[in-house]
Amino acid sequence: MKAHKLELSKAPSCGDMLAYTRREVIFHPYTSIDDVMDELEDKELLELHLFDDSKEYRAIVSESKRFAGKEFIEHVADFEADTNESESAGEYVYTEKCVIEKGGGRLDVLTKFKYSDNGMLVADDHRLRKE
Repeated sequence: MKAHKLELSKAPSCGDMLAYTRREVIFHPYTSIDDVMDELEDKELLELHLFDDSKEYRAIVSESKRFAGKEFIEHVADFEADTNESESAGEYVYTEKCVIEKGGGRLDVLTKFKYSDNGMLVADDHRLRKE
């Protein structure tokens, strides 16, 4: 997928970028969407994550039959990370600390869980946040 096909207006205006291309992993802060476009314009992207402390925009290449006819899937995750607020709504947020090998960057992966109608705990969404 190419960056010019994405709806980057949904991404945080500044934050951190984690991009997987066919040739490299790119992980660093960005100051504007224009900077992201300039850096990625000629690259073939597999995944793109643009995030700040409160939301993440992601686009992932897909060949899934569930998304037939779509080259990629876009999603914005902007749920609260505060588990006290979420628990009152029947949602729970689990934070996992991760390290990106390239550059030694540290990330939090926040996963939102909730109970389904039949009482099963399911992962509802996830997003990245810089540690």
